[in-house]
Amino acid sequence: MTDVIQRVVVLGGGSAGWIAAGLIASRLKQVANNTTEVVLVESPDVKTIGVGEGSWPTLRSTLAQIGIDEARFVSTCDASFKQGTEFIGWRGKPNSSGQDRYYHPFTVPYCYSTDTDIIAKWLGSDTLDFAKFSSPQALLCDFDKAPKTLNDPSYAGFVNYGFHFNADKLGELLKSHCRELLGVTYLSDHVEGVVESQTGDIDRLVLQKHGELSGDLFIDCSGLKSVLIGEHYKVKWQAQSSVLFNNRAIAIQTPYEKDNSPIPSSTRSTATDFGWVWDISLRNRRGTGIVYSDQYCSDEEAEARLRKYLVDTSGNLDVDSLSARKIQFEPGYREKFWHKNCVAVGMSSGFIEPLEASAIVMVELSSQYICRHLPMTKKQIPVVAQRFNQLFTYRWQRIIDFIKYHYVLSDRTSAYWQAHRESSSIPESLQALMTLWQNKGPEHSDFWHHDEIFSAASYQYVLAGMANKTEFNIPSSSMPSQQTRTQQEQQQLRQQSQQLAERLPTNRDLLESIVDHYNANQTNK
Repeated sequence: MTDVIQRVVVLGGGSAGWIAAGLIASRLKQVANNTTEVVLVESPDVKTIGVGEGSWPTLRSTLAQIGIDEARFVSTCDASFKQGTEFIGWRGKPNSSGQDRYYHPFTVPYCYSTDTDIIAKWLGSDTLDFAKFSSPQALLCDFDKAPKTLNDPSYAGFVNYGFHFNADKLGELLKSHCRELLGVTYLSDHVEGVVESQTGDIDRLVLQKHGELSGDLFIDCSGLKSVLIGEHYKVKWQAQSSVLFNNRAIAIQTPYEKDNSPIPSSTRSTATDFGWVWDISLRNRRGTGIVYSDQYCSDEEAEARLRKYLVDTSGNLDVDSLSARKIQFEPGYREKFWHKNCVAVGMSSGFIEPLEASAIVMVELSSQYICRHLPMTKKQIPVVAQRFNQLFTYRWQRIIDFIKYHYVLSDRTSAYWQAHRESSSIPESLQALMTLWQNKGPEHSDFWHHDEIFSAASYQYVLAGMANKTEFNIPSSSMPSQQTRTQQEQQQLRQQSQQLAERLPTNRDLLESIVDHYNANQTNK
């Protein structure tokens, strides 16, 4: 393969750039007689947004593939364990459990692989909370439990889990690891120009200090600035503000009231009249913020609402002394993500609000797709690009459907929430699914791809969490034999949940043990 690509250039650092570089470099190290080099160019003056501090479970396999041990990651990135998201106040009135709160845990329902209509099973049971009917994870979250013990292998646990982490520190960890152990060449420099070949491909970048840098494949991880896919190639941005209204965020890093404060096992999302508040618990602080639409409130109103939330949840903390960071964005994604020999990864490809933490997983999925086709010849690029564009357009559309679903199911009465329920703002694809689920629950067969970005399980948790049992038109599993089997399954699940809750340490206890062991091992080296 004489025309195999010889140099991959990643433009932009942060989590997106270094995850892409790390995955690509680790993949190339597995290729016999590899001659392809990875170069990352990062502007020294461009700051990352640094508020994407929650991951999916996929980050475990990503970090393992790159070669970063879990203890190292947890210790250097202030990480904690995330087992899902808790939604508070989203319905606007009590659900079946008598509360206006529910979990979307990472562990799928216990009979998920059988394609059984678990919503129907739940409706026929005497259990009110769907998440607790389906998985032991909700109970673990209630008690701030970790998903594993100190003796479990790296990235392995009793239940599925992701992480909360310091995004800036993750970028720095990946940077040092990729440079020192994966052979990624690093250039701290500004891009002053882009030179095309006769075919319209990018031939080289013109850098302020290092001159011209040629390449065969260019990964645009330059964030919202999108230097290559946006500024150079002018690939259209497809705004989604008519579907998802939020276009502003305010973030505040919040210390714990006490050094031994409990560390929740879930991201907390609390609805407001014009958006929602996120609350992410790291090992040494909280990452908090509010997402909202400037059509329904001012920046000042949003910040006041966020600070009130912090007063309500932070004890005697001096909330007024905490500095806030404001972020503006237009929700949407590119008309295409891979054009010529340039592929956009991260915020240069698309960005919507951080509900359900889909930003980092899209970086992982994009980078993994590129990796699966390495080593790649220049002749293969157009074919790979076409398939990439089709798949990731589909994925962005499905993310938007799922995020919108949270809003559509709400009974909150402010203008912001009422507008979200207007049929003109609901994508046809989501309307079709909602029609399908009028007399049955979400199932595998309702979706086209075997690896949907949000599976039927996610829709099940949201649908059941946002509703009251009395509101369903779904026939319950009322046959005596079915009810007996469900009762037996539930008894086993309750026993399993209780055993795990007793066996597993709290998040804080396990994290402190991991860090202590890691630091001791570093000292003894």
